[in-house]
Amino acid sequence: FSFFTTYRTVQHDELFEQIVNKSCRNAFIVTLLTTAIIMFIEMLFPNPALQEMDIALIFSTLILTFGFSMFFYDKPVDEMEDAPWRS
Repeated sequence: FSFFTTYRTVQHDELFEQIVNKSCRNAFIVTLLTTAIIMFIEMLFPNPALQEMDIALIFSTLILTFGFSMFFYDKPVDEMEDAPWRS
């Protein structure tokens, strides 16, 4: 989790809050879908060893989705194509 400490130095403005909100939304949706798929598989094939791996899989998809979304949405202002002031 140490890569999240790089965002300590970021000034918390409205754009940063939007980026965090979008990243949380993406992570929530991906985790929800992953959990639904895994629960369906677990109902078909109950296996205690597989259940332990599933918890790790759900957690890792949550963290990776949030991290990649932060990386994707956190662009420098001059690289933004859909900036409102460019129209």
